[in-house]
Amino acid sequence: MAHTRILQIVDSLTLGGTESVAVNLANDISEIKGFQAFFVCTREEGPLVKRLKPSVKYLFLDKKRQMDFGAMLKLHRFIKANKIDIIHAHSTSFFYPVLLKFLHRYKLVWHDHYGMEIKPDGKRSYPYIGFSRFMDFAISVNDKLLKNNIEHLHVPKSKQTYLPNYSVYLPTAGSLAPVLKGEKQFRIVCLANLRPQKDHKTLLEAFSIVKQRFPLATLYCLGITLGDSWEQEVRELVLKLSLEDSVVFTGSVENPFLYLEKAAVAVLSSESEGLPLSLIEYGLASLPVVCTNVGQCAELLEKGKNGMLVPAKDAMALANAIGRIFENEDLGRSLSSHFNSFIRNSYGKEAILQRLVDIYLNTKNTR
Repeated sequence: MAHTRILQIVDSLTLGGTESVAVNLANDISEIKGFQAFFVCTREEGPLVKRLKPSVKYLFLDKKRQMDFGAMLKLHRFIKANKIDIIHAHSTSFFYPVLLKFLHRYKLVWHDHYGMEIKPDGKRSYPYIGFSRFMDFAISVNDKLLKNNIEHLHVPKSKQTYLPNYSVYLPTAGSLAPVLKGEKQFRIVCLANLRPQKDHKTLLEAFSIVKQRFPLATLYCLGITLGDSWEQEVRELVLKLSLEDSVVFTGSVENPFLYLEKAAVAVLSSESEGLPLSLIEYGLASLPVVCTNVGQCAELLEKGKNGMLVPAKDAMALANAIGRIFENEDLGRSLSSHFNSFIRNSYGKEAILQRLVDIYLNTKNTR
């Protein structure tokens, strides 16, 4: 029986939302009858490579620069040797698949995870307009990206759709559980890489207010730290607010559920988002959530039914929402229960995968 051969390609395998989605798709597609899964990482390997199942054939390009002909040749040979039918390119990894499309007959599906705020004129900081016409289908993780791709990247409405992300629960049984500061009932967790978009500064300012009312509160920030000027500014703010004994930056964490299960509240303080995988993982962990009202966050939280929404860059609103959950255990239980049910019913992998399979099978090669 012939298999449909699907290649997921992404620029890195560090711990991030886009990367996790790509890995989950490859793993789950490998288990669908009639499909065979392949995976390519272009420029930076990381912990997520360990999550790829043995059934997924993997290649690392080790791309050193934008036009790395050795890396592109390696990808060309991999596509040819494995007779790839469809390439599913995540975020900025579309570059080589577009160029190599002239040598192969695969369909190209582009997955737009971009979370940065779109400017009023619709422009974004990468050269997608020149490449969009070579993409056979486009998937956007929120409605704003979908509209932008129609209006500014000129992707026809018939060749794209909105498709939400999904995540999978990573078992914690048998893992070495971390020893955390403070008491669980006053522990806050934020799963977000240390980047300006995630706005840890507002989170720290809010946490400083929370500490005045709840002295036993602790904050765990899970995510990649880059050692750049933004991280330096964030750490300086920790010292300025005298929070160094109550705030922990863990760096990248292979299994965030080891921390989520030991927290009382999960927070996302982003100033812009797409559809954050962190929120889906908060729901899987049955945590009450406080989140800024950006991107597709209101959709996930059903406009406040499943969690508390606050304006971006409003430390007081963020602090007050966290305080309400600390003060009212019944509220926290209600929010977390609703959210867990909603995520499992509306963002379960079976429904998302079926929609994706339909896209794969019904997309036409426009070359």
